[in-house]
Amino acid sequence: MPDFQPGFCFHGTIYIYKHLSPHRKHEVLAEEIAHHFITYGNILDQRKLLNRRFEGYARRLAIEMIIPKNEIHTLICQGVCTIHEMANHFEVTEEFMLNAQNYYRLKAGISLLPN
Repeated sequence: MPDFQPGFCFHGTIYIYKHLSPHRKHEVLAEEIAHHFITYGNILDQRKLLNRRFEGYARRLAIEMIIPKNEIHTLICQGVCTIHEMANHFEVTEEFMLNAQNYYRLKAGISLLPN
């Protein structure tokens, strides 16, 4: 696998770069599953607008699969109050959790996560 590509789906099998952390592998797996449902063909060439859109669709679906909005509310009510704690709960990296925060902020118009 190329170093720039953490995972890909080929003929129904998902391949994930073995040197990633377990949390990062979780994120890559979710994104590749999302690609399976909503994209088709080779979208590696990110110079093409359609390929970039498919990549964005898959990332957003991966966020919704791993980090459901209602579960964030439940965690906050239980006293989980940092990005680090939430990332550990969902078994994702803090970067992915911050991307989820930004996604839900844009989608819902409010911040769901504590600062």
